[in-house]
Amino acid sequence: MKKIQPFNIWVNGKTLIARYMTLVCNNDNLLNQAVFYWSFLDEQGGKAGNKIADGNITMTGQAYDDWATNPEAWAWASGQLGVTIIP
Repeated sequence: MKKIQPFNIWVNGKTLIARYMTLVCNNDNLLNQAVFYWSFLDEQGGKAGNKIADGNITMTGQAYDDWATNPEAWAWASGQLGVTIIP
């Protein structure tokens, strides 16, 4: 889980603020693609709270080839989802 630059998400008629991101590799065929499950969470009591959005993204092509030398997919996933990770 990583803290991200907060941004608004419209969910069921309410504007919620995403402050955290999770990322899990669900499937890697070890050949040419990996599927990642991501979620955005709000903040409750200064900690990650409720899931407010989620989905899957698939890494292929050059990004997958480069992943062999970069075991962390956070930079790729945050770029795909348009969020900024806070160091």
